[in-house]
Amino acid sequence: QVEVVAGDSRLLARCCIVTVPVALLQKQPLIGKSDQNQNQHNGIRFEPDLSLAKQAALAMFRVEPATKLIYAFRPPAISSIHTSSSEEQALPALWRKDLVYMAVGTGETARWWTPAYGRGGPTVPCLTCYATADRAQLLDSLPEDGALALGLAQASALLEPPGRTSQEDADQEPNESNWLARHCVASKRVSWAADPWAGGGYASVSPGPGAGRAREDLAAKEWGGALL
Repeated sequence: QVEVVAGDSRLLARCCIVTVPVALLQKQPLIGKSDQNQNQHNGIRFEPDLSLAKQAALAMFRVEPATKLIYAFRPPAISSIHTSSSEEQALPALWRKDLVYMAVGTGETARWWTPAYGRGGPTVPCLTCYATADRAQLLDSLPEDGALALGLAQASALLEPPGRTSQEDADQEPNESNWLARHCVASKRVSWAADPWAGGGYASVSPGPGAGRAREDLAAKEWGGALL
């Protein structure tokens, strides 16, 4: 039988299936640490301790940050670059309807898409940037408004302003380098690394001895099958 204690709550069961992020499992106290140190951790404590094989598998995983920058916009003056159908008016000219995903090799905000892609009916024009690893770490190190401003400026450089059809138009708009900012009505940063219940965006196995078995060892049963 397994007992799970969370604050004042206690649950008894024949088996416990653990599906929390790797970053939280890595916070659990290691075998051999003093009771004082064990009481200071803010992760999950297992009694009895997890096996040495499972602790070694956990140590093989590297958790990387992941961050989203999410922006909502009011429709630009030109609502569509293709037709005037109601579906396309929901996805205005700031993003082409036939553009599913945009990825570039430079910049801190290199991957973009719109959650409205492929959805019928009126939607709020919205763009999302997704950054991982070093790019996410940089965005997380900035104040939220600074990270969001950086994303808008880089997206403005990647996307053409509504109605611009030629280089001559661009030359006549010297103040349009951050044209998306004029249309943005709301924005938010979501950082998985800063989320205490996530600890990061994803985990990968570091190279080295035992790396090939790390996932298998992490998923192995403990306590005679009572812990998965």
